Amino acid sequence: MTIKKFMKRNIKMLYVLGSIATLVGIKTAYEWRGYLAFGGEILIPLIPVMIHMWVKVYED
Repeated sequence: MTIKKFMKRNIKMLYVLGSIATLVGIKTAYEWRGYLAFGGEILIPLIPVMIHMWVKVYED
């Protein structure tokens, strides 16, 4: 199984994991900073989007 096939089969799971990782990142950043501010943790959901685009562009 190639990485593209794996990503194509599990793209929904990647979106869910990206959302969960974002929420955990926001909570952790809030605990460390002591105030609510959105920084790089907001960019975490872009990872599954980029993977999805990569799979779609190079689809056989």
